[in-house]
Amino acid sequence: MSDESLRALAPPSPHHLMMAAGMAIGVVIIMVVVSYSPEIAAIPVAIVGAALLLAAVRYVTAHPIWLPGVLILIELINATWFLSGTPRALFHYGLVTAFCLPLLPAVWRRRRIFAQGGFKLYAWYFAWCAVTISYSLAPSFSLARMFTALLGFGTLTLIASQVKGPQDVRRTLAPMMWACAVVVAMVALSAVVLPKSFVWAVPTAADAEITGSVVRFCSLFNGPNEIGALMLVTVGCAAVLWPDTRGRRRLLLAAVMVMAIGAAALADSRTPFVALAAGAASYFLWRYRGRAVIVVLLLGLAAGAAKLKLSTDSYLARGSVQTLTGRTNIWKFAISQIEQRPLLGYGYEVGGAILESRYFPIWWGPWDEGPQSSLHDGYIDRAVCVGIPALFLWLFIILRPWYSLFRRPDDPWRLKPLAFWMVIPMLVHNVAEASIADCFGLIGLGFYLIWAICERSRLQRREDELAEIRRVHASLPAAAAALNLLALLALVMLPRPARAQSDGHFSTLPPHAALPSGAACAIAVRKGTSWEPRPANYTANHTIPSLMQLMEFHLAPIKGTYAPVSDFLRVDGDFTGTTDQILRWGACKWGIDEDVVRAQAIVESDWNQQRASDRSFDRSQCPPGSGYEGAWNGVECQESYGIMQVKYSSFGGWPLTKNSTAFNVDFRLAYQRACMNGDIHYLSQQTPAGDYPRYPFGSPQQMLWGCIGDWYTGAWYDPGAIHYIADVRAALKNKKWDRPGF
Repeated sequence: MSDESLRALAPPSPHHLMMAAGMAIGVVIIMVVVSYSPEIAAIPVAIVGAALLLAAVRYVTAHPIWLPGVLILIELINATWFLSGTPRALFHYGLVTAFCLPLLPAVWRRRRIFAQGGFKLYAWYFAWCAVTISYSLAPSFSLARMFTALLGFGTLTLIASQVKGPQDVRRTLAPMMWACAVVVAMVALSAVVLPKSFVWAVPTAADAEITGSVVRFCSLFNGPNEIGALMLVTVGCAAVLWPDTRGRRRLLLAAVMVMAIGAAALADSRTPFVALAAGAASYFLWRYRGRAVIVVLLLGLAAGAAKLKLSTDSYLARGSVQTLTGRTNIWKFAISQIEQRPLLGYGYEVGGAILESRYFPIWWGPWDEGPQSSLHDGYIDRAVCVGIPALFLWLFIILRPWYSLFRRPDDPWRLKPLAFWMVIPMLVHNVAEASIADCFGLIGLGFYLIWAICERSRLQRREDELAEIRRVHASLPAAAAALNLLALLALVMLPRPARAQSDGHFSTLPPHAALPSGAACAIAVRKGTSWEPRPANYTANHTIPSLMQLMEFHLAPIKGTYAPVSDFLRVDGDFTGTTDQILRWGACKWGIDEDVVRAQAIVESDWNQQRASDRSFDRSQCPPGSGYEGAWNGVECQESYGIMQVKYSSFGGWPLTKNSTAFNVDFRLAYQRACMNGDIHYLSQQTPAGDYPRYPFGSPQQMLWGCIGDWYTGAWYDPGAIHYIADVRAALKNKKWDRPGF
């Protein structure tokens, strides 16, 4: 990680802390003066406030990466109990405008991004939302919310457009984290310093009928749910930043998480805990697969058993559980209103206004605040406001980059942890709270910023792939001529690496070693003995690619940008012979020990080119066509094919990987060599298990075996890869191919 990234993740410097302390002392002095003489204090308060605001705006304008943190502070302060009515609106809209407006010239200079991908679709979505203002139940409210949303949309997109890698992602999240940390510290302090009547909410008799009689911690906020939302964002952000912090910074993150979780527990805010648990369970299932399933199931059974033992008068049974503390009553009424206007809705961000209807059954409590009332379901709320078609468009926009991310084995920007620790919890939380707003609100700001970064990554990856395809396409004629010339020279003079091993054993060459040509290796292999243990491979063993097939393959040899396309230019599958000869030819051509190649072929397919495996129920992951073993049958298919089990969803070359043994082996070992040369970019971002070296800093043998494991799990010395390496080593030791009857 760069020094700049470390600075972003670091806590505020002593200089900044001294400035903050001075500001705090100034605020205390002003408050004392106000208490004795409000008239006299008004002038210095206005002067100091204006000076501080101007300095903060100038700093954020010069350093836009701090804007998300500032906006989150504004949203959190706006949710406190000492702001209400007109002062609250002036504070919120005034500060958001003050910090975002100076950045609009920079947004205009980068306006090209708004004509691309999801950003373009989001702009069209906002265009429809603007139309709904014309018939909104509260037009002025819709207009004000639209203004704030568009400011956030432009400025947060500007910040996301400057992200270019994993370090930038963490730098962008760090201001959010520290803004939340400051508020969490204030919440914890309020629990100790302020009177109980200020920070605890005692439900009235009317509220207790639905929400229960539990006294809940609110701290400085209007309600306890704000503390739950703060915990959700704080813990999620801290979990993402955790691997990149060390020492005191990690202890500070741990302390912030503990305080946030403790405050949410005192607030009795259950939905954020359920949402965070869903994200954490998904992460561990993704990260540890089968081993995590057992743990998750055991924890689920333990939680269920604990709940069954509790009496109906217990804590978990408080309030109206059957109606989810009144939510189901709201949802039924909201759905009935959607049925009346399913296409148009009732106006942007005015979902709560429908509760003013005389037909709404609950007329008391927190549901009489007009458009600011919550429908407690963000998806229903959006359908009420802008209609069902707009809801589906929004869902498509926000889910597409994450779907695209998880379809690929690589993750160069390390965004997948964000999906588990932040995106999934926020989406779950949005089921019971209308929390994901468009670029405003605590969760809405965080959700859009993360989405914008992921969409930026998707667009950048697509641009890189198109540029690489154009470059390779332009270089193909020259590359083909060069390969033909090398093959011709090989017939005249055998290169030194192949000549040294022509009558013996092909051993592993170190990373970046000079490699013999395929033609030279063909000569060397054919000088040795020939035997065929798998006669069923005959047709595939004598199938070589056509020129058109090779051109198509070289346009996209892998499905992603995690390795240079140039690493696969030598792949041509131009060899015929017995199965053993093909394995030796590939071993010679790519400098991999021939017995290691034989052993991996044993583990993958037992040397059967017809082998198909890796069952999938997702049609999009399946190879095209029908009538072959492993083809999509309406329910499932197999993703991996051939003697080395090349996976269709990860690599190019279909159907050559199924039909040609030489091409299958050629591609597999080209990937092995690319890995050993340190060219598989995403592996460098992974932390290996135990004492294994980080990629690509291992010895030649560590690189050889680490890349063998990567072929199986797509990871660098993770537990699954280590287990697979042990299987290949066992096959290498047994040398089944030397035994009679093989």
